[in-house]
Amino acid sequence: MTPKQQKLIEIILENIRAKKHRKTLGEMLIEAGYSKSISTVPSLIFQSKVIQKSMKSFLDKLKEERNRILQAMSEKNLNKEQYKVLSDSLTKANHDIQMFEGKPTENIGFSLKEVLKKSNEP
Repeated sequence: MTPKQQKLIEIILENIRAKKHRKTLGEMLIEAGYSKSISTVPSLIFQSKVIQKSMKSFLDKLKEERNRILQAMSEKNLNKEQYKVLSDSLTKANHDIQMFEGKPTENIGFSLKEVLKKSNEP
């Protein structure tokens, strides 16, 4: 693992623990010492075997936590506040899993109507 990759892993873990402002993938890459041009295509780095291998243990734990949240949400007798906290936690966990697997975290530019239309096409 290169020093930049090691620094990136440290920044990723700090970012996940952050309570307030969370950095974008591009911001994390720049902070780790990658060029601005690389920061515009973070998937080149985040989909590398070295980064994925380094993140595997963490991602497995995050997926387990997501499953625990889903289980808690399926339990009966949750009040609205408990459900909201669990829902927010689930959203954050899903976002982080997608991001660190190098997958899109948002469908910017697609409306629900367009997505449904495409899913119904033969």
